[in-house]
Amino acid sequence: MRERSRILVAVALIIGSIFFRPISSATAQEDQTLKVGALLSLSGGLEQWGNYLRQGIEIALSEEDGELIKIVIEDDHSVDLKATTSAARRLIDIDGADIIFSWTNATVPVLTPINKRARAPLLSPSYDERIAQSGEYIFGTLINYSTIPRDIVKFFQSRGAKRLGLVLASDSWSMGFEAPFRDEAKLRGLDVVFSETIDPKETETRTIVAKLEKLNVDGILAPLYGPSLMSFIKRHRESRSESLINVADGMFEDDIKTLGDAAEGVTAMQIWLESSDLETKVKKRFGETANALQLGLIAQGYDCIKHLAGAAKTLRATGRAVNRENLNSILKEFSSVGYLGPMMLGAPPKQRGEQVVMVERGKYRLVNFTQPPQP
Repeated sequence: MRERSRILVAVALIIGSIFFRPISSATAQEDQTLKVGALLSLSGGLEQWGNYLRQGIEIALSEEDGELIKIVIEDDHSVDLKATTSAARRLIDIDGADIIFSWTNATVPVLTPINKRARAPLLSPSYDERIAQSGEYIFGTLINYSTIPRDIVKFFQSRGAKRLGLVLASDSWSMGFEAPFRDEAKLRGLDVVFSETIDPKETETRTIVAKLEKLNVDGILAPLYGPSLMSFIKRHRESRSESLINVADGMFEDDIKTLGDAAEGVTAMQIWLESSDLETKVKKRFGETANALQLGLIAQGYDCIKHLAGAAKTLRATGRAVNRENLNSILKEFSSVGYLGPMMLGAPPKQRGEQVVMVERGKYRLVNFTQPPQP
């Protein structure tokens, strides 16, 4: 009987050692590592943005402890929504990402259900009212698309425009400009007399340009990109119209080179960052210089990753696991200051993030204008 008891006790101890042994250091370390899944456009036409954002991410990562933060990058193939959805699911289900970083808010509508189902935060380096209304787990920062369309109306008014038009691409990024643009125009007594939505791949826009001329539109907001942008700018220039055009931030340096003389005088909204410190970091890591436009994109990626790393450090310091739920909670209160200013994801960005620029001699330059007084 005693022998049997000793055998039972021994078995119990063995079982206990299996199921209740201390967590290995590797497992404990894994619980304290922030895993970021990043969606960038690295092919398909929009890589002129994605490549600079990637540089910022890589610089930030090089400055952090590899045991604190790890990043897996997926290509969204220039916001192909099917590719974006598949990539996000891989990042969450296979790579175990704690948070998804998506370079554009155009992906937010398809990513929101995925992230909410996984209870994993989603971070975009831009903010608009749709992000604000998406509720739990969805965050936006740095570029405030709720105020930028209003600034474009003020710029048009400062240049004497009174009859305004909208030429929108049929995606969530472009169409998000319409409501705040109309609201500001109405507030300032300006008329929005034309609005049309086109496919981003549209290559023929003569009819739209003709309608704008017939209605005497003198200020056009056209947040387009890709083929639709190329076509609209070329056709507008061919018509010799003197209407002001602002393309939001849909036109970057490669587009200006492609358009050549047709791009002259076109205005846009861009991050403009002059920072010798960040420029030195870019030169050291990549062996090349970066101008104020490129630094703006690089800083977007850099600031967002540094912010997430800082949040993870705070969780560690307070004895909390670095996981999706805890990260979602702390991101609502954690704040940091980066190259582009303060960041606190629990509230709309305090800064607009972008300024009015104009193409002059094949390059963007800052436009200084006096904003009209509030009506």
